Amino acid sequence: MEDNKTFNNRMNIKYFEEEYNTQKMIFLIDNPEKTEKHFIESKIEQFNQLELEYKRKFDLSDDEVYLEIKKGKRYLNGIESGLDEKIMEDYLEREFIAFRKTYKINEKREEGIRSKFYKTKLKCLPNTEQANEDIEQEEKTPYKIALLKELGFFDLDKIKNTSKENQYKIIQKLIGGTIRTVKGNVLVLNPDSKEDCIKYTTNNHLDNAKYYLDKLK
Repeated sequence: MEDNKTFNNRMNIKYFEEEYNTQKMIFLIDNPEKTEKHFIESKIEQFNQLELEYKRKFDLSDDEVYLEIKKGKRYLNGIESGLDEKIMEDYLEREFIAFRKTYKINEKREEGIRSKFYKTKLKCLPNTEQANEDIEQEEKTPYKIALLKELGFFDLDKIKNTSKENQYKIIQKLIGGTIRTVKGNVLVLNPDSKEDCIKYTTNNHLDNAKYYLDKLK
């Protein structure tokens, strides 16, 4: 039977995995030009900044803690409202005690555990070179073509009056990828097309592309 520590660690990992997958999806939708690696690095940087701020507050002297509290909105509002001096002194003491309890040495802080989780994720990513970069580009092509579709690219007179082959070349110039991948992902936009919609998945990305563009309004 597992002990409490093992159980807690297992539950933490399960929670972090769910959080990771949800936030990664949102990040990649909001930043279609970026990758999972960018997401992980941004989270690690966020945790590093939180840790620096934590250490800064931990190292404050008593006088600096009181000064920090006095800069807070609640304290300033109390002063502006003309609250009794004794009430403000009591508030300062309560906040001081709470501050010291919050910012103390704690090797098991959740943010620290989260940071280790994301660093492990980063280490576990494949060490991709050019071959994997090409695969990544091919995977992004359907989403980018979905964006072009939602932007009205294919309704432009200049594009409608251009041959299909030249359309593919123009799109390749804009988003990269191979001509064949571009062609396949454009053709599946036509419901009457016989193109392989399992291999070429632009239609699967139309909702995400629309969601992304709607957020920019």
